[in-house]
Amino acid sequence: MNGVGRGDDKEKKGKFSVVTRETAGMTLLLFGAILFLIAVTGPYLFGDIGVAITAFFIGIFGFAVYPLLLLLIYLSSKMVFGKKPVPVKWILRIAFLALAVFFIVHTATAERFYGNGFGAYLSGCWGAATASAGAGTGGGVVLGLIVYPVRALLYPAGAYVVFSVLLLLSLFVLALGTLLKAYVK
Repeated sequence: MNGVGRGDDKEKKGKFSVVTRETAGMTLLLFGAILFLIAVTGPYLFGDIGVAITAFFIGIFGFAVYPLLLLLIYLSSKMVFGKKPVPVKWILRIAFLALAVFFIVHTATAERFYGNGFGAYLSGCWGAATASAGAGTGGGVVLGLIVYPVRALLYPAGAYVVFSVLLLLSLFVLALGTLLKAYVK
């Protein structure tokens, strides 16, 4: 046709989009890099705003915010460049290992908030990093939702045993891909 009629350029409209995988990845990459810089430098580079942003994210995710931001940077760079230098199964194995470690770290660092109920425990996890980032918990409110019931049911020693078994299981799954691959069939 001559381009005047309706629907002539439907194919072109379907292929052109402002929000592409690359633009979303670049936005997430910039967001993750800036947040990681703020979380690492805290008050030294961004002043009180850096402290507030760091306290917010440590309140939600605890010290696990640092590997989560690195994972966000990695995944968003994968969206931008389209390459997969690390297979997904290895990312999941390492994430499982890191989660098991942060369960143990959160159990140890949030013990001071236990004893006044679930709400006070989560409130303590949330507000722990307001004074300084070093006073935060291992997993913040997110891991507090999981750790508190386990700790309440099994006491501290039982929670450490459960999370240690989870850590050993994650190490075994990680080893299955490397060392034990030739021996386990």
